[in-house]
Amino acid sequence: MLCAGFQLLYCSVMAGAADLPIRMTSGVRVVSTHLPDPRAVASTASASLLCVVTMPGTNISMMIIILKAPISMLILHQFESSHFNDKVRWALDFKKIPHNRISYLPGPHIPQIRRRSGGPTTTPLLQHADGFVSGSAAIIDWLEAEHPHPALYPEGEASRTLALGVQSHFDSIVGPATRTAVFSVFIHEPGYLCRTFAASKGPLKRLAYRATLPLAMPLIRKGNLVYPDNIARSIDLCRSTLDQLAEDIAATGYLAGNGFSIADLTAASLLAPLANVSHPDMQRPEPIPESLRTFLAQWQPHPAIQWVHQMYARHRSQ
Repeated sequence: MLCAGFQLLYCSVMAGAADLPIRMTSGVRVVSTHLPDPRAVASTASASLLCVVTMPGTNISMMIIILKAPISMLILHQFESSHFNDKVRWALDFKKIPHNRISYLPGPHIPQIRRRSGGPTTTPLLQHADGFVSGSAAIIDWLEAEHPHPALYPEGEASRTLALGVQSHFDSIVGPATRTAVFSVFIHEPGYLCRTFAASKGPLKRLAYRATLPLAMPLIRKGNLVYPDNIARSIDLCRSTLDQLAEDIAATGYLAGNGFSIADLTAASLLAPLANVSHPDMQRPEPIPESLRTFLAQWQPHPAIQWVHQMYARHRSQ
């Protein structure tokens, strides 16, 4: 079985007769099975692998040249349920950019993401043909440069500066606070945490993750700063943010000018965990534990939370 992302440049049966079946995953393409001189091919191609394979118990051998195929589609390395990840998912969907998604489990993701990023262990991580971009703001900046239409950055300098300032504030202050607030409940509902982040995994992987979650819980607690003093600060900050947001959107319904921009996308996505939005990418599995229902209920009447729902309804494709 050849791995996806590689192409089989040359395959020749060197001895014996018959066509030898080759199993390949999606993304693997047979370029040629009959080339006159495989050594010439190998010398002119940037082969990732040149080998001879002999089938056990037969006299059938194959010479194989495999090339690494270019990445033609973006890959988002993500958590399934994460507001920073949904910020990037929203940007990709807004720009109608085809992409694949690979989901990780919190805790075990650390070495996997570090190996790909070369350093950072956080998601989202965007993989493109030339490498990786880490972090939601950097990813969207890359998307704006590579896929400028429709634009998320306002045209005018003043509006753009304002929008990027809103993004920076929510990324550094509000996003971590909403995460801490929600995880202050999640941390006491390990079964539901497992269902939330492992929804797309097979039953065996979900079972294994649930069994090992107590070992990963200290990393999850540390990574989300779920400590008593910080929980209280985070909840207070969420309340003051909602009050300020309600004032800021009163004039136009948007945060930077008269239309939807990176400012609105960032604010709405990073407040989505409090709003409990119904978009498929962020919809929580049912049944929701009573402790989480009670936590979420306190936020719903706020005008800024209603605005979050409106932004998802108007500007986020299903």
